[in-house]
Amino acid sequence: TSSPKTKAIYFPKIGTAKVLVGDALYCFGGKDGKGQLDNRLSSLNMNKRSWNVDIDLGHANSANVVPEGRANSCLEVYRSKFIILYGGNLNTSS
Repeated sequence: TSSPKTKAIYFPKIGTAKVLVGDALYCFGGKDGKGQLDNRLSSLNMNKRSWNVDIDLGHANSANVVPEGRANSCLEVYRSKFIILYGGNLNTSS
């Protein structure tokens, strides 16, 4: 039997914050291979084994609060439906 085909989206980054909510692993921020900070929120569906870019916070509605790209931050789940971002490094030199 062959495994189901999934959409492969791979973001090679370091210092990414991660949190598991149900069957989805959410990842925020980090630095890419060029040392640039990222502010995208992505999720990995653990059942389907496929990645999705859920929210590109760089293009969010101007009424929303948009966190800056950062590395080495922390994500937490609150009341099973809110993801909270804590701290992180906001510069590319650290």
